[in-house]
Amino acid sequence: MSYPRAQALLSKGISRPTLYHVNLPTFGNAGVNTFTNEYVGLYCLSASLPETSLNTITANGHEYMGIVRDQPTQMLYGKPLSLTLVADKTYEAYKSLRRWLDRTTPFGANQTGQDRTQRMGFYRTIVAPITLAKLELPDNSERKESEGGNYENVYDKVLEFEFINAFPMSLGAIALGSDRTDSYATFDVNFMFESYTLRSE
Repeated sequence: MSYPRAQALLSKGISRPTLYHVNLPTFGNAGVNTFTNEYVGLYCLSASLPETSLNTITANGHEYMGIVRDQPTQMLYGKPLSLTLVADKTYEAYKSLRRWLDRTTPFGANQTGQDRTQRMGFYRTIVAPITLAKLELPDNSERKESEGGNYENVYDKVLEFEFINAFPMSLGAIALGSDRTDSYATFDVNFMFESYTLRSE
């Protein structure tokens, strides 16, 4: 490939890993609230676009004697969805996600009182969709303006994953330390889901 050709391709731009947006469902007082959803959209330190792969079986001599091939049998969706969040001063985002996690175990999630038996909730009451959008800077000729303070409108949405029937699987530990005076607290949250829908422009 010639240098002018490579330069022309590069002029279209390269993907920036810092541009993405996570949208969580809202459950009101019983789970994720509007503040948390907006907070996660701005203060999610890291997320991963999921992998997609195939499960295969080996077919020996299926069409031609002595020829071995791998036959796809199932589409696999990379799990879990992992996010790393910056903890806000009041830990509202953490507490909100914990309330969603507690919905999975409505009896016994918070171990208080004499009866500490755990009873799990019904599946349909704990699952909801989560979307993860990959954003990119538009061309200079198509520079957009923010509408209503929504920064997403400034960018092009090139990919969007919708995670079907997601629920929080774990809330990670929060590392505290008296020597971390110039740092900030973070925590991980992992979501399980059934599958996902990929939308692309």
